[in-house]
Amino acid sequence: MKSPTRFAIASAGALTALILSGAVGSPAEAAPNNVVVDWNQTMLTAFAAANVPAPPANRLGAVVQSAVFDAVNGIERRYTPIHVSPAAPEDASVKAAAAAAAHEALVKLFPAQGSLLDAAFAASLRSVDEEEGGRAIAQGVAWGNKVADAILAWRSADGFSTTPPPYNFRTAPGAYQPTPGGSGPPRFRTLATTTPFALTSPSQFRPDGPPELTSERYAHDFNEVKTVGALNSTVRTAYQTQTAVFWQSDAPVAAWDRVTDSVALQHHFNVMRTAPPARPGEHLHRRRHNRHL
Repeated sequence: MKSPTRFAIASAGALTALILSGAVGSPAEAAPNNVVVDWNQTMLTAFAAANVPAPPANRLGAVVQSAVFDAVNGIERRYTPIHVSPAAPEDASVKAAAAAAAHEALVKLFPAQGSLLDAAFAASLRSVDEEEGGRAIAQGVAWGNKVADAILAWRSADGFSTTPPPYNFRTAPGAYQPTPGGSGPPRFRTLATTTPFALTSPSQFRPDGPPELTSERYAHDFNEVKTVGALNSTVRTAYQTQTAVFWQSDAPVAAWDRVTDSVALQHHFNVMRTAPPARPGEHLHRRRHNRHL
């Protein structure tokens, strides 16, 4: 079994290797005019501006990109929908639908950023208007808005926003204790009961609990965390320290989405291929959300 330390290092190494090899560049350096990528970057900017922590960012990313996918697929009709069955006019603009779905979802989720999002949407429609007629664009916008509203209504009842009962710290050996310095009770506890995007239930692949406190494995894991994770650890390598800093430098949704966006642009993927779950890194948002469960 891989230890958490080795897994984290391997994951960071894989992403770093992609970046250093040139496989992942800045979206601006690759093929322009991919409305899905444009709105994915707009979404990440909205998350950063609102200071959205990683777990809810994974969920919100899945919400927004589910709307984009179902809006695009509702016109192209190539894949099984995530939630909204295809019902768009066949000549509706795919690009307008993708932009409208992302815009509608983000405006509803981040109303304080409405003016910036409206400006981005207007820019998207101007670029689409150069290629498609007004009727197709209007149909695409109407369909994208409808899909986004349906996705938002669906996920509003997923249980994430439910107020959990007060958390009572236990004092028994092995029970969770807050980190010294004021970390407080565990955060985002409702993820344990939030309806997943892809799993049949939050507990479908939930692992067993921790090993017995008196077991050799518990002692090994405890000592590994203590020695490697200490502030002034004498056994942690410089690379391990860099790995820890790397994964705290940005939310995973932002780090990995930039990878998939760059790959999509460099390979000149069309809108349908770029929209999740058909995009590279298939189901990343939904997998990340489900992993938190």
